[in-house]
Amino acid sequence: MKKPQWVDAGVCVRSLCVAIVLVMFLSQFHDAGCEDLPVFSIRESVIRADAIVIAGPPEQAADDGTVQFKVLEVIRGEGVKAGSAIRVGRMDLYHLAKPEWMLQKGEEPGPPKVSKALLFLVARRDDAPKPGFDLLLSGVRYLTEDDEVLGPQQFKNPGPYFLSPVEDADWNRMLKKVRDETVVVDSVMQLKNIDDVGKRNKSLLEWVKEHHDDPGGGFFVGSRGVWSKGWGSLQVDAFRWVMESCVPEDCWSAARLAEEVYREMHSAPHFNVPSFGSPEGRKLLLDIGLDEKRPIEERALALGFLSRRNLWSVRRGGIPPLDILGEKEQKGLLDKMIPLLSSEEPRIRAIAIGVV
Repeated sequence: MKKPQWVDAGVCVRSLCVAIVLVMFLSQFHDAGCEDLPVFSIRESVIRADAIVIAGPPEQAADDGTVQFKVLEVIRGEGVKAGSAIRVGRMDLYHLAKPEWMLQKGEEPGPPKVSKALLFLVARRDDAPKPGFDLLLSGVRYLTEDDEVLGPQQFKNPGPYFLSPVEDADWNRMLKKVRDETVVVDSVMQLKNIDDVGKRNKSLLEWVKEHHDDPGGGFFVGSRGVWSKGWGSLQVDAFRWVMESCVPEDCWSAARLAEEVYREMHSAPHFNVPSFGSPEGRKLLLDIGLDEKRPIEERALALGFLSRRNLWSVRRGGIPPLDILGEKEQKGLLDKMIPLLSSEEPRIRAIAIGVV
């Protein structure tokens, strides 16, 4: 399953883009000394995990950073079965005992007794020395024998995660959320796999339209306001899948919906995909950009796409072949764009310069 503003020319991608780049970067590394370590929300962990299991307490730790668990229940995932023992990698980032500076006077430094574990796992690459699973970054919650839920938190940078009490957390309520949201995520993946591209694109956009305001989301624990809604990277992926189809009308619908969905965040997802890289796509954008009856925001959005260099370059593998801009099409496009250089709208003039 695993990997943000359609902007006017010259406008920087902010907020969400930075957050997603950080997420993607950190997911590749687990050196506690190199960066702030994020704590993904439960919803984002469900989205990113290849397997989700409820297990018994951690049993055997090895020098290679793996820890053995006995699986009690499989919520999602192939290659793991209830009753089996699994050795989970990348567990060396997580400390169960409190840091010394947090201990109260007379408090024992030993770790709490764990009764169960909720593990979000990612499958190792095919070329990994040993097959199996690693822990998703921040993808662990423990239940103690005192019915306290522990979650990862980085108190100092550089430094590891410490598994500390999660305020107002309820183990059973958390498991219900995981199960319910696993069903939702899996249903979206089924939409992605619809063979009919038009039907698939329509279904994905309808899902985003219906669910982008769902509460209880956000990329990270502690997200507030508009950042705590929606479906994080799954929502971004849904837009990306449509944009990669390179069906002009569908891509324009996705672009407009993204502007609406991410308006309060002031940053919609940006994908380096020539979604309109065909004569039909470029004509659609040009017609919208020239239509003075349309809102300025729509015209600017269309012309912003038209100004992107990747609209004229060769597409990478997995994306339909690009229809290179020919001399006749280029002349016709320039003839229609040049009058916009003297437009009364500053935004239109600025973007037209980028296009020309």
